[in-house]
Parts: sequence; structure tokens; C-alpha cells
Amino acid sequence: MGKLISRKYAKALSEIIPDEKKYDIKSIVEEYVELTGVGRKAVQAVVVTAVPLSSEMLTELEVTLSRSLGEDVKLRNKVDKKIIGGAFLKIGDKVLDKTIKSRLEEIQMQILQVKNLV
Repeated sequence: MGKLISRKYAKALSEIIPDEKKYDIKSIVEEYVELTGVGRKAVQAVVVTAVPLSSEMLTELEVTLSRSLGEDVKLRNKVDKKIIGGAFLKIGDKVLDKTIKSRLEEIQMQILQVKNLV
């Protein structure tokens, strides 16, 4: 947690709580930040699609991913017409490839494997 955020909330709490020495303000602020996520950086993610996503779709996907992962997700949309359709999602070191391009490549590999067996 940043010191600037700690000071900001400690100051606000010290105005509410009359006797600072009586309470451990730093602990209270740290617990507040932990519970609310205030000041926490969002997880950066990229979704690659064949066509641009609308701002509504992007927001809905951010909300769904945030709930699913239990942390704030900030999503950026990249367009790549080569993927044909579907979506490629990258969050940190995690990747979910549900593109038509990858599915066609899988089918191609399966066909080649069958050809090699014959």
C-alpha cells in the first residue's frame, strides 16, 4: 500500500477519531484498504478480437472477469482480423485462446496426424 494513500486515509480517520494515540490508525487504514481494494492496482488484460468490441461489451467483460478472478481487471481491446472470429484473452501469464484461427489450426494438425497414420 502506498504511503500517500495511507496518510490520506489516516488523516481522514484522525479527524473522525478524537484521540489518535488511543487507536492504531495505521492498522485501521491498512485493513480498510485490504477490505475495499482502495489504492490497489488493477490487473491489466488484453482481449484480441477480429472486430472492435463496443464499450458496453468491454465493460461487461471487465466486470465478469473481475468477479471471476476476485480482483479488478482493466481490459484493453486489440483488433486482429487474422483470428477470423472468437477471442484471445491474456491476463498476466494466463492465456485463453478461443479463436477460430486456433481451432482451424488444431483441426489441420489432427488431419495431418491421420494422414501420417495411413
